[in-house]
Amino acid sequence: MNKDGKKIIGLISIFLFILASFIVLLTITSGKQHLISELPTENPNPPLSLTQCKSLCAKNYTIEVKNCSNAHRNAIRHCNELKKQMLDECSILKGKERQTCVKNAEVEGKRCKENSLENLNICKNEARKDLMFCKSLCEPITCCLNDSECFKTTITQCRNEKGAVMECLPTKHGGKPRISQSQNFTLFNTTAQSDWLKNLTDIINSTNISSAPYVPGNYVCHNFTDDLERNLTAAGYNATFTAYWCYNNAGNPTVAHAVTDVHAPDGSLLFIEPQTGQITNLDFDSDGNTEARTHHENAKKLTDDNCEIEVYDNKAAALAAGVPM
Repeated sequence: MNKDGKKIIGLISIFLFILASFIVLLTITSGKQHLISELPTENPNPPLSLTQCKSLCAKNYTIEVKNCSNAHRNAIRHCNELKKQMLDECSILKGKERQTCVKNAEVEGKRCKENSLENLNICKNEARKDLMFCKSLCEPITCCLNDSECFKTTITQCRNEKGAVMECLPTKHGGKPRISQSQNFTLFNTTAQSDWLKNLTDIINSTNISSAPYVPGNYVCHNFTDDLERNLTAAGYNATFTAYWCYNNAGNPTVAHAVTDVHAPDGSLLFIEPQTGQITNLDFDSDGNTEARTHHENAKKLTDDNCEIEVYDNKAAALAAGVPM
């Protein structure tokens, strides 16, 4: 075979392989967009049931897998066309050169089909991941729009309502909660006019952290809290990391949650819900203070009413102290 013939065959092989791979990639992408577009985006009345939501996930999974199979069939067809074109090129050759050409065509055809099968498996694996992620969005969670308006819904609906997903830290099991010693933190007076508070609010809004998607198992409340704490610390604020657990419906609702707190110049403290960027109240017994500790307790040891609150310098310090995340 002359050099030009080999070059043409090589270019055809590369082009068809890229085309087959692109079809599979396009299928995966379009499948995800289809899945996301059909998820509930509002808080319906009555809300979408867990069964209905998971049924929708299964429907989208079936569509994704079907698209993967269709893409694979198209890729196999392209592989067969590739092999045929290479064999056509071989037909003009003679002797050993022709034998070598035919052998190369067989090898390239087989390699093309193997790559297509690998892409099919990748596509189906992505579909399975999408299914698991979709189902996780169907599970009912506690969503709070503010300190007094909380309700059960899905993560997708909660974030579309600009609410905060409350359950994100592992909960403590066994034993009754007991009162323990704690440190009093005076709460910042948010009703007074304050340039400091205005500047803090501007910085919080500029981070756009509250606009980040809540991704179960990947980016949850303690990730929001960590990012806001680091951004505020970098901006010159004395920001820290707070984890808290509430029991017996205290704190409306019972939660295992994390928020960012900021120490004001006068020594007082205010808490920020990073998922919304809003100030949140952690004074559960309404005495004007937040009772908290600066170390972790594995047992249920209450600090403020029926809640236990722990304040740390940052997420790394909380993890080092044993806070489960």
